[in-house]
Amino acid sequence: MRKIPPKTVWIIVFILSVQGLLVCLVGAFKSTPRLIWAGAGVMILALVLEFAFYRCPYCGKWLGRMWMKRCPWCGKPLEEGLPEEDPDYRPIDAPAGKTPGEPDRAPEEDAAKGPDGE
Repeated sequence: MRKIPPKTVWIIVFILSVQGLLVCLVGAFKSTPRLIWAGAGVMILALVLEFAFYRCPYCGKWLGRMWMKRCPWCGKPLEEGLPEEDPDYRPIDAPAGKTPGEPDRAPEEDAAKGPDGE
């Protein structure tokens, strides 16, 4: 099965959510319970589609509620034209002690320094 690009899924979910909300509002103003339930059903369908298909094409994890340019879990680009690696980007799974762009260093270097840092 071919994967749907995350941006396409996000657009479809947004359109379905707005349509469902509008149908609910029309049903509420016209006092038509069938329209209210139909609109609620469309919004529930949008949520199901989001949880099922709004995933990273690389790691397969759910991307969250907002559109972003990189996966928050693996850091891979979700849009065309972005570089594969970004030195300033730290995914959610990255260790907390390392800041973006900081070079890796061995723990022995810290142990070799004296109490005043020299």
